[in-house]
Amino acid sequence: MKRLLKFAFVSALIFGTAVISSNYALSVVNNGVKIAIVDIQEVAVKYPKVEALQKSQQAKLAELQKFVENANKEIMKEKDATKRKQLETKYTNELETKKKALDADYKKQLATLDNNISTAVSNIAKANKYDYVFAKNAVLYGGENITAEVLKNLK
Repeated sequence: MKRLLKFAFVSALIFGTAVISSNYALSVVNNGVKIAIVDIQEVAVKYPKVEALQKSQQAKLAELQKFVENANKEIMKEKDATKRKQLETKYTNELETKKKALDADYKKQLATLDNNISTAVSNIAKANKYDYVFAKNAVLYGGENITAEVLKNLK
């Protein structure tokens, strides 16, 4: 009987401490943490440099397509099978080299833009003393939306 009473007392004490601790933790979270969200997809769509990079990439891809068409025409004109095979190999190698260079350049420029966006978010978070900034699509609810401020900072 004493054991049961002692167990009940200890359980009540632990439960009470847990409730008080969780309420305290919630009040600290609610009162002390400043959270912001940013819609990265909207920033990517509305950031002028991203649009310019996409247009530039499309133009370069169009040039690459013209290269392929011209290479195919030249290959088809060649009557000798051996020379045709040599041309195919030559143009295939050239195409691969151009594609790799194009992809590397695009990735480099994209990384620069990504860094610009991250820097803008970081600067706004520091200026407004946000403790956390989350991507909008990762949060169901809550936080101040700073997307417009990020876009303004990027222009």
